[in-house]
Amino acid sequence: MSTGSVSILVLVAALCYICGSLTGGRLVKRFGRKPSTVLGALGAGMFTVLYTNLFDLWSSISVVVLACLFAGIRLSASTGLILEQVPAFRGTMMSVRHATVALADALGSGIGGLVLLHFGYGGMAAVLGSMGIAAAAVFQLLAIDPTKTGMASGS
Repeated sequence: MSTGSVSILVLVAALCYICGSLTGGRLVKRFGRKPSTVLGALGAGMFTVLYTNLFDLWSSISVVVLACLFAGIRLSASTGLILEQVPAFRGTMMSVRHATVALADALGSGIGGLVLLHFGYGGMAAVLGSMGIAAAAVFQLLAIDPTKTGMASGS
């Protein structure tokens, strides 16, 4: 793809991410924070694995757009879900979230670079997407969703 085409694709992907964030709020109202977070993480992970491993350019572009949409849904839903895990300590939870995201960004950049060097973009997308799928499993197994179950346990 040309530089101009990729620039347009990045803008479209960013727009889809924003739309996903806005859609995430509606999904949370309808289904709850936990199911919306799990759906977003699972969708983003699966589509991330897929997009570099498709052989058709237009299919790959479509899947990139879907990955961004689901990533936006996950961000919107997971931020609220994390805040509600320990309601009495929301400020602390946000601080822990930000520290964790900063650590993950640093580690992810290093590990992603190593994976990219050794396995190329397909390998990197597979690892990144697998982490998204693993995140969905962690949210499903360990998070409590007070919007759906009151303060019941996390299943």
